[in-house]
Amino acid sequence: MSAQDSWQNVVMKTTTGDKLVPVELSASTSAWDQLQHPSVAMGHTHQHPSVLVPTPIKLDPPAGPISLHEHHLPVSHIPPQTPHGMPVGGFMEHDLPPELLQQGWRKCWSKRENRPYFWNKLNGESLWEMPTLKPQFDPITDPLALTSGGGAPPAVNGPTKRRASEEGVTSPAAKKFILSFVWFGQCIQAGIDSPKDSFNRWLMERKVVDRGSDPLFPSQCYPEISMSMYREIMNDIPIKLVRPKFTGDARKQLSRYAEAAKMMIESRNATSESRKIVKWNAEETFQWLRKTIGATYDDFQDRLAHLKRQCQPHLTDTVKESVEGICSKIYHLSAEYAKKIREKNLEILKENGIPEPPSITPHCTNSMRKVWCYPVQFSLPFPRMPQIEYTQEREQAHLRYQNDAVQINMTHLQKLEQLYRYSCFDDKKLELFLPRVWCLLKRYNAWLSGAQGTQGALPVTVLECMHRAFGVTFECFASPLNCYFKQYCSAFADTDSYFGSRGPLLDLKAVSGSFEANPPFSEELMEAMVARFEQLLTDSPEPLSFIIVMPEWRDPPPAALLRLEASHFKRKQVVVPALEHEYRHGFQHIVSKQDLSVRSSHGTLVVWLQNAAGFQRWGPTEERVEALLEAFRPGRERERDKQELLSPQRTPAPANSNPPSTPIAAPPPPPNDGPPKPAS
Repeated sequence: MSAQDSWQNVVMKTTTGDKLVPVELSASTSAWDQLQHPSVAMGHTHQHPSVLVPTPIKLDPPAGPISLHEHHLPVSHIPPQTPHGMPVGGFMEHDLPPELLQQGWRKCWSKRENRPYFWNKLNGESLWEMPTLKPQFDPITDPLALTSGGGAPPAVNGPTKRRASEEGVTSPAAKKFILSFVWFGQCIQAGIDSPKDSFNRWLMERKVVDRGSDPLFPSQCYPEISMSMYREIMNDIPIKLVRPKFTGDARKQLSRYAEAAKMMIESRNATSESRKIVKWNAEETFQWLRKTIGATYDDFQDRLAHLKRQCQPHLTDTVKESVEGICSKIYHLSAEYAKKIREKNLEILKENGIPEPPSITPHCTNSMRKVWCYPVQFSLPFPRMPQIEYTQEREQAHLRYQNDAVQINMTHLQKLEQLYRYSCFDDKKLELFLPRVWCLLKRYNAWLSGAQGTQGALPVTVLECMHRAFGVTFECFASPLNCYFKQYCSAFADTDSYFGSRGPLLDLKAVSGSFEANPPFSEELMEAMVARFEQLLTDSPEPLSFIIVMPEWRDPPPAALLRLEASHFKRKQVVVPALEHEYRHGFQHIVSKQDLSVRSSHGTLVVWLQNAAGFQRWGPTEERVEALLEAFRPGRERERDKQELLSPQRTPAPANSNPPSTPIAAPPPPPNDGPPKPAS
């Protein structure tokens, strides 16, 4: 039993109205196969020299049956190609309007085509036709540019970006989530530094209590003010405090705190008593710093703790109204744009002749029955998708729609294709594959906004070991970009279900199976996860097991960790020390292979939650736990890849077997464990 073929080991509940209709993939050549292997579609091999300049290929989903030759032209008839990179000819800037010049556009001359073209020095984009002006809008009052007719924020002068093939990729090369601009802008207007990645944690915390229909924007939350965001901002007032490494750093932090507290209390409408106390303590600290010579590290830390006890209550009362206003305004903006997006979706459905979706009613528990776990299915047909330009440059693929490009490594694009073939039932010829991949990448680029820790994943060796020793076949927190197994839960069912997602974890109704959970670093989400697992373990008499991997935070410990350790379903827990194990990079789908592994700076806690039947079948014995700790050892994944390169396993697959959903080799079946039995 391999990791890819063991999906039947997980059972879930659904209503009697849900039916699985098996769909056989067509044996004809798909549109995506034609893009990858044009010689197969042509029926012969051209002997012409290859074109070195990458050519955009537009994939226009046809309304009727696709022809094998309609998307391919002979090499001798290839149309003029869009230039890439920095132009070598002279500029003709005087022919462009000032607005285009401000956005970075330059008019150049193509010696090869003997005609002018337009090149953007800010993002490296090049066009044959004159670019259109991007409408100006205010990111504070109109963050999604809906009132101005769409578009993006005005470009600003900055350093010239290199070509995508020459860039060191450290974060998604896409526009950041516009609502996060509002978040940072509101904090700046209030004179408050926004904590790092706080907006992403706000999104995750809000989705725990959100009852709205939008998969990304929180729109129906109670209470409206997120206490998580409120506490996070308050903890960083007046500055963010860290544990200094040296005595000099401790002295600087004490001085910065006193200065920031004094400036904040002077610049705000505080009471006279609060102003007096904060300023007096700050001045006293400055005098102590000037007079004290040879103070130790502990002296500076004790002085900082005393200053914080004296000033923090007054600073909190002073900025409380501003912080609550920030939290409330962000939520109301999110709800407003969730409503506008829904109206736009309904408009698109109406244009395509698709009826409005019916209202969802709660399922009756009496009609529940057990079925094999399967991806989320849509009740409405899909509208016609626009065309997507596809180019390949070195080891990366570039997907472009209306001058908005996203990037992905070719290995991960091939993985998405395999997941799509296995899980998508409405596109047997893969005609909608590229548009759906573009939507997927755009969604995650917008959601992450540079926070790579949110999508950090366990090493492949650890997941292989969990499958061999504990029968794990399901990931509770994953995405199509970082999943190992075919079946997983993810944040966005609307974009991820085509690639195998079972929807959000909190909606999962598991009955039996072995699961792995590596939640994002959101305390509210982790606490809701533990509560959900305990409920499922209580309700199910069949074998059910959850292996939870989370950071070992002890200063102070989060409520989820305390509840996890006190659970009566806990069978064992172990700690992997800090700096002695690695994780996969959160942007593994765009970073190079050399930057794939990231050393963990904190300890990792592994906890087994199992009911009696699950403990009897997948209990954490000493041998299994030792094997798992060995799989966490740094460098194990590189050793595994090197071993496969030197002596790859060539296991012949059956002729009628489905393609694997991941580009990695399938692990061997669990020892002393037969094939899964369907639930009665």
